[in-house]
Amino acid sequence: MLSDNKHKTVALSLLCALPNATASDLKEDPVRISEINFKARPESYAGVVLVGGPHERGLIYGKTFAKKIKLNVDHTLKHGGLPAWDICWRIVKQVYLPSLRRLWPSGLQELMGMSAGANLRVEKLIMLNARDDLATINHLLQDTSSQRSAVLGEAEAMDETFSVSFARATQEDEVIAVQSWNSSRPLHDKNLIVYLEIHHEPSEALPVIFTVTEAGLLAGSGMNSSGISLTSNRLFSSADFVPEPGGSYLPSMCQQRILLACSSTKMAYPLCQILARHCSRHFLISDRHGPPVSLEIAPKNIFLHRDGFDRSVLLHTNHFQSFEAFLARQKVADRYQGRSSYWNLSRLRSLLGPRKGQKFTMPDVVRIFSDHADSLGTICQRTTSHKTTALFVIYNLTRRMISICKGPPQENRMIHFTFDDDGHGLLGLPLPGILEEGPPSRKHRRTSSAGSSVSTASPVSSVSSAPPLDEGIGIVDSADEED
Repeated sequence: MLSDNKHKTVALSLLCALPNATASDLKEDPVRISEINFKARPESYAGVVLVGGPHERGLIYGKTFAKKIKLNVDHTLKHGGLPAWDICWRIVKQVYLPSLRRLWPSGLQELMGMSAGANLRVEKLIMLNARDDLATINHLLQDTSSQRSAVLGEAEAMDETFSVSFARATQEDEVIAVQSWNSSRPLHDKNLIVYLEIHHEPSEALPVIFTVTEAGLLAGSGMNSSGISLTSNRLFSSADFVPEPGGSYLPSMCQQRILLACSSTKMAYPLCQILARHCSRHFLISDRHGPPVSLEIAPKNIFLHRDGFDRSVLLHTNHFQSFEAFLARQKVADRYQGRSSYWNLSRLRSLLGPRKGQKFTMPDVVRIFSDHADSLGTICQRTTSHKTTALFVIYNLTRRMISICKGPPQENRMIHFTFDDDGHGLLGLPLPGILEEGPPSRKHRRTSSAGSSVSTASPVSSVSSAPPLDEGIGIVDSADEED
């Protein structure tokens, strides 16, 4: 179990494949995390356990991955397809920051803790968590149709994701959710993806969360100890809009973190209706105790997606697919102009098709997502000059096990994490070598005499105009870049 030391690295139970095995082998030989040195194992990303109050969790996160977070912020500002920095700054200050203060103050405390730990302005961390939202509306902030088209293409090219839920469709009659993530090479090559195990304070009454995301983000896809998983896909619609000052809109990654804390789909679905958004997105929420829910969410509409492929299998990519969205296309037109999402969906269907109505094994699932034969609809993207499959993950909700492969699954092996029998956390022993820059020293911990995190109600930076773009960002020379 986790020790009393609050600054442990990932304390997870690892079930690792054999040394030379690929993901398709899916061996499950238990190995304690103390036997695995992530710094010496390029096949895995790094992770950290976040414990304590919101500010302390953020502080641990920021101190542990300061270099990665700065690299990711720098990369996003340069290559993220975002509006001009002064526009991003204004939207953060006038929309997202007030919304966080008002709607999710504990999330803001966590971001401020990360800001202190990584020595970055909190506004830049908010921008990072709102990157998808800001990139999606960039075309609305341009002057010409040619600029709009170019920006949309760049935003689409950032990420391609595939989400599939198998509800009792495996031979073991288990509920699993799968996501494959094709993204820009720096995320993979510079190891900017991280694993977070989030333990809330007892007073928060929230489950333990395991999430796979980019350094500096509060959430990505993930699973909690209640047996709920969340995967998401970017969508683009004509209903997306630029938020007005004073609007109540949380960054998309903050919304995903809130949904990941739900204990059932019955709790998550109403939250999707309540949380206001100004950009479209798809959520696939799977539940070990019930059917999955696939939602295509536009700013003013939620469409229930029923795939139609198989009653026990739901799949989704980066364009609107529901019949309800088709009927509403005059109000919510799909703005996705690329072709890869359609090709990817078609290829995924063709790979699943021969087994329609049959039970899948875990190796079947891995082999399907290892596909790289179709040049137009390749599921697994081998490393190219621009993109690669950065991550492949299986969430087994029945067994409460997370299986992750860094990079293309046909080339690498899975590492398996699992919750303990009580669902209170993840088993394992600490591994100090995993830390990028060492754990936060006690002098950085800000706790009250009662042991809870000190309130961070002190004002965030009150600068009225955008600071220089490179302020607080570590511009890393090639010689200093991570392996």
